[in-house]
Amino acid sequence: MDYTRKVSIQRKTLWQQIADVLREDIIQGKIKPGERIVEEDIAEKFHVSRGPVREALRHIGEEGFVVYESHKGSTVKTISYEEMQEKYLVRSTLEVLHEKQCKKSE
Repeated sequence: MDYTRKVSIQRKTLWQQIADVLREDIIQGKIKPGERIVEEDIAEKFHVSRGPVREALRHIGEEGFVVYESHKGSTVKTISYEEMQEKYLVRSTLEVLHEKQCKKSE
């Protein structure tokens, strides 16, 4: 067999995979602004311990998708339409740049 096409295979940790799913669910509106994200429920859904879920929430919190409050947990951040547009523009630009970089390395 002759494989001439190079494919980028990504190895992701559990928390990265969970963060990707939560981020997409928030962006697509499956998890609504102001909605509480319960670590235990997410851990059960993915059949993992709470550690990777906690790490995923910490990272998407740093990205501005969720807010953590002591003794309350994480909730989806409510953002304005302008903030949403800005985040979408930055994300789409980064995705295009990433694709171009991947094509260059092929």
